[in-house]
Amino acid sequence: MQDSAILQINGPLWSLFIEWWLYIAAMFLFILFNISSNLAKIIFACLALYALQYAKIFRLDSISYSIIWFIGGAYTLFLGKNRGLLNKLLLLAIVGLAVLIIIKGIESLNISKAKPEAYAVTQLVLALIFLKIIFKIKIGKIFKKIGLFSYTLYIIHFPIILFIFGISREFVGNNPSLLAIETIVLFFAVLVIAYFAALFTENKIWRTFLYKMNKGNF
Repeated sequence: MQDSAILQINGPLWSLFIEWWLYIAAMFLFILFNISSNLAKIIFACLALYALQYAKIFRLDSISYSIIWFIGGAYTLFLGKNRGLLNKLLLLAIVGLAVLIIIKGIESLNISKAKPEAYAVTQLVLALIFLKIIFKIKIGKIFKKIGLFSYTLYIIHFPIILFIFGISREFVGNNPSLLAIETIVLFFAVLVIAYFAALFTENKIWRTFLYKMNKGNF
C-alpha cells in the first residue's frame, strides 16, 4: 500500500501489494465455491472478508490501483489485436520523447530529476517497445508452460526476492556486475522453486484436496 515502507525503496512495487491480494481473493472465492456446507461457506466467507479488510484491500486507493491494474491488462490485449495501432502509438511516443529531449534536455530521462509528467513519456516509450518485443517473439508458448505453476510463482516470488536480496546485500552491494549475475540466478531459481512448490499447491495434491472437499470429507 501507499504507507508501506517497501515503497520508499522502490515506488513502482506498489502494484505487488494490490496484485498479491487480488490473487489471494481469487483463491478465497475459488475455495468458497467448492465448499458444500452452507454453514462452512458462511464461516469461510467471514474469515476471508476479515483477512481482506485487515489487509486494507477495500481502501479507496486500493480500489483505484485495482482499476489501473485491470486497465493495463485490457490495454495490452487491445494492442495485441491491433498491431498497426501499436506501431503508430510507438512512433508518436518516440517523436514526443525526442521533442521532450530537445526542449528539456537529456535529463528528461532521469527519473530522479525529471518531472513525473515528463518521465512518463519515457515510460510510455519503453512500455510500447516491450509490448512490441513480446508480441514479436510469440512469448505466449512460454507463458502457457509457466501457466502450469503461475499462481504459485506469483505468490512466492516477491518474498523470495526480498529474502535473497536482503541477505546478499552485504556481499553484492551496488556492484552492477554482481547485481546482474544475482538477478539472473535469482530469476531462474524462483522459477525452479515455484515449479516444484506447485506440485503441492496447484497440481495433484491440491486437486485431491478439492476432490475430497467436494465429496464432503472435509
